[in-house]
Amino acid sequence: MLRAFRRMLLLLAVAAIGGGGLVTLTTKPKLESADTEIRQFWATLRPTLDDHYKALGRLDDAMTKSGRTVSLHQELAEAGKVWSRTNLSLNDQLTTANRLEGLGARYSLIVAASPRYTANPGVVAAANAFQSGSAAKADIEVLNASIDRANALRDGALRRIVADATDKPDHPHLFG
Repeated sequence: MLRAFRRMLLLLAVAAIGGGGLVTLTTKPKLESADTEIRQFWATLRPTLDDHYKALGRLDDAMTKSGRTVSLHQELAEAGKVWSRTNLSLNDQLTTANRLEGLGARYSLIVAASPRYTANPGVVAAANAFQSGSAAKADIEVLNASIDRANALRDGALRRIVADATDKPDHPHLFG
């Protein structure tokens, strides 16, 4: 009886190790493929966002000439420095893009709510250029769908362990 129990325990241990190895062997290539898909699409979207955030900088410049909130300018300068780094991880780039989008929304609201800015044609033109230069919603939706597929591959306890062990964290969505 004890001998049968030991054999069963040994078989369960071998099955667990084999199953874990199988999950690792099948999950890692899928994670890498999904991440490659995201990176390729991101590489096509990034130049559009670069131009968009340059337009945000021009809006900040126009607002500076009319007087503006110093703290907002400082936040934009900090986020712009991070965005301009070339060694950022994909997740850091997505997080910084979301931060810049949030700042852009704040700038747009301030312009729309301020009689001083709405009366200034230079500020209004810069705000319109920023708002019209955003990445296409369809492109953002495609990127986010790719992110959803990649993140879904990380679902489950064993897959999560593999993703964490291979340094494949979940990717945040891009909001634009």
